[in-house]
Amino acid sequence: MCVHRDISQLAGTAQNMACKAAVASRACRHFIAVDAFAHANQHIGSEPLDIEDLAAIGRLNAHVPGGACGPCPYFLSREMAKVRAILHMYWVNCASWR
Repeated sequence: MCVHRDISQLAGTAQNMACKAAVASRACRHFIAVDAFAHANQHIGSEPLDIEDLAAIGRLNAHVPGGACGPCPYFLSREMAKVRAILHMYWVNCASWR
């Protein structure tokens, strides 16, 4: 699922550890792009997306050195899950008020 040019070449634990290090040091452009992308595309959770869709979004402009890039598919899916959980809690609470 990783779309980072260098990290995606690794496998298994090596990829996981490199990802964690890049995220912790804020060296992954795709991780940094998640918040801005989620705020600019609030409709993104309105229809189901599979992992291939998220990876394609993450590869946006990935070929442009130093340019903007798409968000990390993993962290974008986590951000979308937060929004869905908040909406679910709201709907459950609204139903219980009736």
